[in-house]
Order: sequence, then structure tokens, then C-alpha cells
Amino acid sequence: MKFVLLITLLLIVFYFTAYKARPAKNQHGRDINPPKSGFTKEKNSLSIGTYNVQSGKDINGKRDISRSADIIKAADIVGINEVYAASWLGSKNQAQALAEHSDFGWLFAATRRRWFREHRGNALLSRFPVNNWSIEMLPDTTGKQYRNLVTAFINFNGHEVAILVTHLHTKEGREQQLACVLEKFQQHDHAVLMGDMNTAIDHPIVQSVLVEGSFIDAIASSPNDSDCENDENSRIDWILTKGFTTVSSKFEPIGISDHPYYQVELSIDAKT
Repeated sequence: MKFVLLITLLLIVFYFTAYKARPAKNQHGRDINPPKSGFTKEKNSLSIGTYNVQSGKDINGKRDISRSADIIKAADIVGINEVYAASWLGSKNQAQALAEHSDFGWLFAATRRRWFREHRGNALLSRFPVNNWSIEMLPDTTGKQYRNLVTAFINFNGHEVAILVTHLHTKEGREQQLACVLEKFQQHDHAVLMGDMNTAIDHPIVQSVLVEGSFIDAIASSPNDSDCENDENSRIDWILTKGFTTVSSKFEPIGISDHPYYQVELSIDAKT
């Protein structure tokens, strides 16, 4: 009986130890997983999308990552939030599944570890080759809302462009994460920052950078912003740009995910 109790206790300890979420690690590299057909070499404009896919689960709770892949297939580069790594049971990494569906290159950026492995995080999908990339864990005061910032560099029309992807949490410390991300973004002459910021336009930090004019809200600044008809005051998904002009924009309303999908077409700003 004592042996059975000991084994039971050990199993309980093992379960809670393995289940507890822990922060992922900072990483860096040069290349991302390539698309089968090869990367895009030349293009006059750049299609950028941001999508919190909620692990492929729609608003009715049905999970099918291929439907999210259908939404993003016209873009050149997409920042993805809330994707799962491959499981012990052999299911495919969701970043890889999204990429292979529409032939993107891909990078999975874990924000947390669980069951002694990478568990969940963000992803960068790109039709352009990536020169180098980094994954940096963001400051966290909660001890459980682990988030990161992905930074990758591509060459576009003779310019080096920084592509940044993030997903900020909703609890105490979000302002610190937001300030950190914007500081990193500001360091580049040509850059795109995208993701679920969990921050609306009336937030003082957002207002200060928009009024200052160093960043452009590409979704709202599109000449055809009627294509993004939704409540701008409550929007928490962002595509911010530096050194670009917004040509057009479009969005897909919630349904396939609990977040809309936003996509903008960008060209290099002639003044930069």
C-alpha cells in the first residue's frame, strides 16, 4: 500500500511539474524553413498580414488550421499569434502547417514551454528570404504570461527591412512590454511591427507615438480604409510601419478566428 501511495504521489508531482508553463528561451539564427517552390526575389510592393489564429479554432470552437491558411494565402509576409508546436503524439507544428498549405517559408517562435518541450507561441511566415532573425523574450511581471518579440530582416527593393512580430499579454506589465517593443521598432529605418498588442488606439503610449508621427498605423492610413470597416476604437491588432507608404488594406472579420485578419499593401516611402 505504501508503495502504491508513493508511486501515486510521484506521478502527481511529475504531472504538475510537467504541466506548469515556463518561459521559452531567447534564440537567433540566419535562415528560416524555406517554401518548396523557393523564395520571392523581386516585387514592387509588399503584402503584410497579421493574424491571431487562436490555434485554428473558430468562434464556435471547431478547430481547423487549414481555414486560417486560406485567409492568409495572398500575403507575402504574415505575423501569426497563438500557434502550437508539434505534440508528443506527432501532430504537426501549426506554423509549419500554415506555411505548407500556401507555400510560405516559416519560423516558429515559442513563448512558453510545457511537458518539457516548446508548447505555444508566435510564427513568422515569409515568401522572402530572411537574412537573420532573433526571438527575444519580453519582460513579464506575472510569472505566467510569457511573450516574445520576433525580429527578422529581409531585403526589399534595395532596402533592409526589419519585420517584427509580437503578441502582448492583457495583464499587469503589458505597458512595459509595449514600450520595449516600440523601442526596438524605432531603431530601424524601414520596419514593420505587427501582432495582437491587446492595446486599443486610445492607450496613452499608442497615442504618443502616433501623434509624434514616427510610426504609421498602416491599417487605418490606407486610402481604401473602407475595406477595414470595424470599430477602430476597439481594434487591438496592429500593423505599424516606418519608411513605408500604405497602398491599400483589407480585412477578414472574426469567424475563422476570434480575431479579424488584417492585410496591407506597402511600398517604400519615396522620402526615405
